[in-house]
Amino acid sequence: MTDKSFFFAIHYIPAKVDCGLLAGRCISTLHGYLLNHADAQIGVAFPCWSNKSIGRTIAFVSEHSSHLTQFRERTYFQTMQGDGLFELSPVLEVPDDCAEVRFIRNQNLAKLFVGERRRRLARSKRRAAERGELFVPKAPVVNQEIAPFHCALIQSASNAQNYVLHIQKQLCDSRDTTKTYSHYGLASPNSYRGSVPELSTSISTLFPDSLYLKR
Repeated sequence: MTDKSFFFAIHYIPAKVDCGLLAGRCISTLHGYLLNHADAQIGVAFPCWSNKSIGRTIAFVSEHSSHLTQFRERTYFQTMQGDGLFELSPVLEVPDDCAEVRFIRNQNLAKLFVGERRRRLARSKRRAAERGELFVPKAPVVNQEIAPFHCALIQSASNAQNYVLHIQKQLCDSRDTTKTYSHYGLASPNSYRGSVPELSTSISTLFPDSLYLKR
């Protein structure tokens, strides 16, 4: 990495926990913060990500430690820490030898699910009727090879609606890194290409149980 970056991490303490649900609540908290701090660029990382799980840690990364220090004090994080449900690290400098990865919100994955396909078909049928056209549904693409992904359930701070974020991890060339993220702290297939450091080694030092919690 050529410029200094900083991070803090959150470790979910309970033995039995819905990692996707808690990740979503943390991302929702970030979403609310970013809506009120347009100048902040904060990325989300999942240091204990595996093919089986999104992992029981989440980290937030920025080139400005002051943004992270302020964000870390959000009521949700402090309440969860006070209740013994979260363990928060301090804001730390990212080690120089970290590789770069992207966590991408890929909403195209939603099309793979039956419920989503039904909603899309109903919407297309309604729009065709409004235009006075014959509705001819397209056959779904089958036998696609899909890279591993995980889901996080979030609530939008702007309209209070629930959404499922479909998230994939992608390795990236150290020469192809930017720090622009969506308001959920994630990259996207096209518009946002923000990368974050691969923090798995740092997390295992901060939270020694994290290797167990990865399973």
